[in-house]
Amino acid sequence: MLATGTGVAPFLSILRTEQPWQKFARIILAHGVCYQSELVYRDVVASVKAQFPERFIYLPFVTRENVADGVTPMMPGRITAALENSVLENKAGERIDSQNSQVMLCGNPSMIEDVQCLLKARGLRRHRLRKPGQITVESYW
Repeated sequence: MLATGTGVAPFLSILRTEQPWQKFARIILAHGVCYQSELVYRDVVASVKAQFPERFIYLPFVTRENVADGVTPMMPGRITAALENSVLENKAGERIDSQNSQVMLCGNPSMIEDVQCLLKARGLRRHRLRKPGQITVESYW
């Protein structure tokens, strides 16, 4: 799950249900914001992590300030850059590929477009009812 800003809200709703935990062995949520203060769902993230400590990984990205809260290591920069240079996958301990991954995107339209291009270059395709794929997009605005 790759989200920017308030685009994380639908994913957090999904993570509070049983369905994703029945379907996937591990779930990684990367959340990109401009400022640390915009990471407003920490209580929900902590609750999910407490419930699924070995199966849930949370990766917050902050683009406009260098921060560390002593609890959650935050990464500088954009999700797209971290995907391009493999930082995201190295931190998550999982490689995104067409055989083993399902990627959900929600947030800034530029992030969604850029990430889709990066993933398509790896052989992933957008999920359609008639032609299943590995990329699902939630159009949030």
